[in-house]
Amino acid sequence: MSKRFYKSNRTAGVSLVETVIAVFFIGAAVVSICWGALEVSRIFAEESAASNMTEKSRNSLDLMRRDVICSDKILSTLTVGATTYTTSTSGVLILEVPSMTYSANGTPSGPYEDDVVYHLVGTSAPYTLNRLVHPATGSPIGAMPDNAIAKNVQSLSLTFLHHVSYLEPSTPVLDIPMDVPASSVASASNSSVNVGGTNIAFGTLGTQASFIAPGTTYTNGAVLLPSLPATGTYVDLFYPVTPSLVTGSWVGSSVLMTLSLSTPVTVPSEPSTQSITLMSEGTMRN
Repeated sequence: MSKRFYKSNRTAGVSLVETVIAVFFIGAAVVSICWGALEVSRIFAEESAASNMTEKSRNSLDLMRRDVICSDKILSTLTVGATTYTTSTSGVLILEVPSMTYSANGTPSGPYEDDVVYHLVGTSAPYTLNRLVHPATGSPIGAMPDNAIAKNVQSLSLTFLHHVSYLEPSTPVLDIPMDVPASSVASASNSSVNVGGTNIAFGTLGTQASFIAPGTTYTNGAVLLPSLPATGTYVDLFYPVTPSLVTGSWVGSSVLMTLSLSTPVTVPSEPSTQSITLMSEGTMRN
């Protein structure tokens, strides 16, 4: 039997169609990897910026809160060199912080009232938040120049709560005079009165504590109690004040600080802006 051999016309290897398909899938894979890398890079840049901004703003607020806790008064205005600072609800805080010196045998001298100023620098946002320390003559506290402690600040909002302590005389009275005028937003929701350790609610005239507007009798206004306290009872008032209505220094109770920052972040493929708002409250040492 004879054997016949047939030669195939098929060429070994891959066809053009197979090559095109392979190139397409490889290209798609490369594009996906590149897109994923860009997305990871973008997320990392934004998260890193947010973390950095949060840390810096938190450090700034912690420093402010520490100074508030150490202070006993708020000052309306202060002139340092050729610059005059004025406390306001929108970016300037002047604190008076007491300090002492001691002799070798432990005898104290003072106290001194050192001034600490926080203020925004710039004509419009973004601002820098600056801090300076202006010690009293003879104080053991060293002076610190006006330095920025936070950048890219959009706003610094401050709320001031004032404290009045009144000792009922031998003939008790219902009207407790204010030494600092209340803010126009003073109300039952942000004010309180404590009589001999008992909180008295603000509200209905005659049955609860109520405000008396400033006038001839009380220049800065007063608070009317619902009933006469006993002789020797301490009455403590807490209410918000507007710094522009106050001159000199006043005894603060607490300061609420709201700091907002916003900064552009360079990320692949698109512009981005990170913003953050943090709040803190410090209770003064009085």
